Amino acid sequence: MICPKWLIPSRTSNNRFLPNVFFSLCFVSSAFGFFTRVKKRVRFFILLLPRHIMKTVLFLLLCVLGTILQSPQPAAADTWAIYWYVCGSDLEQRHGSATDDIVELANASFSDNVTVVLQTGGTKAWEPLRLGNKKLQISNKHIERYVFAKDTVKRVEQLPQANMGQAKTLTQFLRFCLKNYPADHKVLILWDHGGGSASDFANDQNYSMQGMNLQQFRSSLAEVFGEHPKTPPLDIIGFDACLMATLDTAVHAHGFAKYLIASEEVESGLGWYYTEPISKLSKNSRMSPADFGKIICDSFLADTLRAKSDEYDPSYEATLSVIDLEQVPLLKIIWDLLGMEALAAFSEDDTIVSHLGRKAKATENFANSKRQGFSNMMDMGCFLMNIRPQYKDTVDMALEQLKDTVVYNVSGAKHTSAMGISCYYPFDGAEKESYRAMLSKHSLSSFVLLQGLQFNRLTSKQADQYFKQISDRLEEFLGEDEKTETNSISTIVDLFSVSAQAAGKTKPMNKLDISSLEDWKIEISPKGDAVLNIGAEKCSYLDNVAFYLALVDLEDQFMILLGSDADMYSDWEKGVFTSHFRNRWAQINDNLVTLELTGRDQKGFIYDVPVKLNGERVVIRARYDLEKSAYTITGAHRILSNGLPDKFLIKLKPGDRISTIFYASNMDDDSEFQEIEIDTFTIGKKLVMEDTDLGDCQLAYMFEMNDVQGNSALFDVALITVEDGKITIE
Repeated sequence: MICPKWLIPSRTSNNRFLPNVFFSLCFVSSAFGFFTRVKKRVRFFILLLPRHIMKTVLFLLLCVLGTILQSPQPAAADTWAIYWYVCGSDLEQRHGSATDDIVELANASFSDNVTVVLQTGGTKAWEPLRLGNKKLQISNKHIERYVFAKDTVKRVEQLPQANMGQAKTLTQFLRFCLKNYPADHKVLILWDHGGGSASDFANDQNYSMQGMNLQQFRSSLAEVFGEHPKTPPLDIIGFDACLMATLDTAVHAHGFAKYLIASEEVESGLGWYYTEPISKLSKNSRMSPADFGKIICDSFLADTLRAKSDEYDPSYEATLSVIDLEQVPLLKIIWDLLGMEALAAFSEDDTIVSHLGRKAKATENFANSKRQGFSNMMDMGCFLMNIRPQYKDTVDMALEQLKDTVVYNVSGAKHTSAMGISCYYPFDGAEKESYRAMLSKHSLSSFVLLQGLQFNRLTSKQADQYFKQISDRLEEFLGEDEKTETNSISTIVDLFSVSAQAAGKTKPMNKLDISSLEDWKIEISPKGDAVLNIGAEKCSYLDNVAFYLALVDLEDQFMILLGSDADMYSDWEKGVFTSHFRNRWAQINDNLVTLELTGRDQKGFIYDVPVKLNGERVVIRARYDLEKSAYTITGAHRILSNGLPDKFLIKLKPGDRISTIFYASNMDDDSEFQEIEIDTFTIGKKLVMEDTDLGDCQLAYMFEMNDVQGNSALFDVALITVEDGKITIE
């Protein structure tokens, strides 16, 4: 018998349905039962039909039934619950930033499959919420919970005041959400300030801006879900906060979510844009968590671009990443392995840390400033590229794993080279408080260990104990049964065996003293440039060279610091540094300003300009484009009590009053520089920042060097006299 083709199961048929043959047999059996139950005259009538007609009818019925049974029935749409933990802090009290985002959420088009559960707290004052024709006032005296769903916005709970910066407050919120609003997909979003790996987030204004660190965050998740869930209970953990796209955030979130969404850089205050992602999710709730993360990133960047103007560019520093948390343990292991190689090299020659320090300071980094504070975060991928010549094999493996870990990221013009995850480097000289945070179980790495030895934060005995923790973790990872013998794993095993023995024998560096370099004499080149020539050997423990420029009044023995810059010629191999003085400095609307160099990208320099804006101390963020020879201003930031920039980027607008801030010193008594205000002006129709000729003046040009332990030396002053356009340096 030849079987019809439609009875043959297809290789591409949906495996949720049984093969056609099975359905056909079932149908024949059912048909037989049917014919035995019909009335006799119907059976008699059927039996009277010609045989070929009966065959045709049966054949057609089999075809129809087989098609019906094979057609996949539409599956129910996935449900999503988004748990939004909003600590309003001073961002809400000063700017209404949280209510702006809540309004964005309310403007989304919700479906029956998407619910947002919102907890509010952490601020001394909430702006009134205007949602269409309704007005809603969130209480600053209570913790409140609201539910946003299709055609619904309602308060479901009002609780006593509590510290949003405490883990137990987050724990209680998560338990409430899981009990009352379960879903197929669950997302946790945390909204407020953020400080990176070594600082905290969710700073509650009602409790002296106390915040939650990463260890407390993980303890909260473990309290709710257990220390080691079999599968991640959350689809996404998101931080609508500054600086939280770090390796350490990802390590602490691993096991509790599939993806982490966060920013490497300081956010602008606009934060995420909630209308578009929620609307698109409601329209297609069967999208994957990764696709939802991409929509969050794209809408965030697009929202900052829409807000861009000549005096305000929230898109310039914008970054946002989608990180695959399943890939994070292997990235952490390779990062540790690379640090072990550096430790092994350090045991033979401790000047390796000066090389690493220079590469770190040439890496894209985030909110690190001597006067304003340090996040101590730099882009991992950019740093890896900078040290690749020395550690090619391990770096290539790390870059490949980084590519697998960051599944999507967006950035503005400042961070086009950023790769989506930041890592710790102690730009602050490994200050005890921030460094101690990195010695915790989930943040400890080989590089952190190396930095402890570099800055004399660890003894040899302590280093051995911490190194054993790292080695045990690596051996445990390599010994897990489910690990396949991939090329990466084989390479890790080989490199680990080579590096571990040497790395375990390291000892702290001797304390450095570069004060003797302060007496080094400045030379004047035939071209009239100031030259500092200390030789290659003296550079072996230095990781940074810059210069300061100051206006001086020799008659009154008074000095006003104009700021710092790195527009100079540096030859590290020979230890020669040469000025590039042009008698020009920056001004805003014809008023000289202080410049503090905070970094550089591929095409220019990044500066902070300290000023008072309408009586409040802030820094204006500016960039100098080397190709265009022009400045752009992105906005202004307040500086928080922890030294980091405020999340809110302030737009400079006509009518704002700016007072310029400088640092002055009396040269007679060698006193410390004191902050002073000089000029005050009102912004008109335009805000223009440009270089101007300083004219006839006397200036002090001072080289500054920093060693690998954070010590600085300010070298002998080169006195510059400008008279009738002629420049003389002595």
